[in-house]
Amino acid sequence: MDVWTTIKVLYNRGVSIRQIAKQLKISRNTVRKYLNKEGPPRYKKSARYGSKSKWEGWKKEIIEMYYNKKFVGSRIFEELKKRGAEGSRTGLYTYLKRIKQEDISGRIRERYETGPGDQAQFDWSPYTVRIGSEYRKIYVFCIILSFSRFKYYVASFDKTQQSVFLAIERAFRYFGGVPRRLLMDNAKQMVEEPNPRIFRWNRKFLEFLGYYGVEPNVHGIRRPFTKGKVEEPFSYLENHFIKGGEFKDFDDLLGKLQEFTDNYNRRHNLGINTTPAARFEEEKKHLVVLPRSYFVSMKEEWRKVNYDCLLSYGGNKYSVPFGYASKHVWVRSYLGYKVQIFSQSGKIIAEHLIPRIKGQVIIKDEHYRGLRRYNPTSIPRLRSRFLELFPGYEEFLEKLAVQKKASFRHHLGRIIALTEIYKREDVARALDSALEYNVFNHDYVFAYLTSNCDIEYRPFEQGSLFKDWDEGTIKSLNKDVRRDLGVYESVGG
Repeated sequence: MDVWTTIKVLYNRGVSIRQIAKQLKISRNTVRKYLNKEGPPRYKKSARYGSKSKWEGWKKEIIEMYYNKKFVGSRIFEELKKRGAEGSRTGLYTYLKRIKQEDISGRIRERYETGPGDQAQFDWSPYTVRIGSEYRKIYVFCIILSFSRFKYYVASFDKTQQSVFLAIERAFRYFGGVPRRLLMDNAKQMVEEPNPRIFRWNRKFLEFLGYYGVEPNVHGIRRPFTKGKVEEPFSYLENHFIKGGEFKDFDDLLGKLQEFTDNYNRRHNLGINTTPAARFEEEKKHLVVLPRSYFVSMKEEWRKVNYDCLLSYGGNKYSVPFGYASKHVWVRSYLGYKVQIFSQSGKIIAEHLIPRIKGQVIIKDEHYRGLRRYNPTSIPRLRSRFLELFPGYEEFLEKLAVQKKASFRHHLGRIIALTEIYKREDVARALDSALEYNVFNHDYVFAYLTSNCDIEYRPFEQGSLFKDWDEGTIKSLNKDVRRDLGVYESVGG
């Protein structure tokens, strides 16, 4: 630049090209070249630096070590030398700098925002926390509404498809509505075939999202910034909740995580320059209305209850109310924490904590209530009790006495005992059916009830853990009784 400037100045003063060349000790052709240029000269790399680097053939390995394994340049140099790579350490540093510059250019992008109610992002992360006296591995699921950054966390002992469904459902109930699209990774719980050329969603996952009317979206490969809104909350969760956290039990963990979620939503967010809770007030009006009931379609967890009122699930046996003996029921794992058992109509009939050790038989005594023999009493007292429960059913009583002369007291007592676990009006419907088909015995009444009616199961009480469930859904646990495997053989008398 200095030479070019001097040549221009001297030539404008009338100095000849010969004199300029002699004064600056350069050739006359160089002087002419600079005079013919309209603008100042620009620096160009020599061919030596612009040529292909010796490290070009190791580009894939260098990227893998630098970005995935987090190796520094000197470590990469040592590793590649062991594999027979040629080239200098300085050359590798220069080539690595070029790769990083290319990467920076590729990451420059336009900020992307979505409208209210348009999109939510879903992901999870594993952690190890202290629960009680031991350390347990948990998975924390997070769903965040992209517009308001309003988020929901829930923890689980596993990351099965059932737990994924439950986490998403609980988030929808927490939001009070459903976004139009859900963005996620291509994990096996949601995606059956992740190859972009033959991409295929999991059929069960599509059925689940179809029930809520949500369109599934998967973010592009090696484009994590498309799901960046849900990534950042995990960093805050780890540093402000997980680290140093101790919990009495899983219920305590869920309760404190819910409190953390509520506080986090009231915290100022720099990305939107307000709190997520405040912006959610605008977004919730654009969410799709929730269905009235939960998604209960667990065909992969279809179980038959044996005659001991037990079913097998996950390597253990669990009791159910005796009215479901020999019947089929739905079973699912609730956040890897407990087992929930549903009747065919979708009503929850039993819940059990999942034991740490497999091969257990977990029994609740109330599941056998009504199965045990009624207290012996006289036939007149049984007749009086029956008519007190079912006035106007004298015809059924007399025909039962005719058809079951020898075992009348046994059948009548067992029919009366059914009112302990079924609604009285349901038992009355069974009696009407018996009158219609002229069949009078306990077995027919019992079969009608198990096929057409749900047990009126009262022992559960409402609790705080499942306060977001629908009214009528059973929400808390009774204390489980764990026994040795052979004990159930004697149950029932």
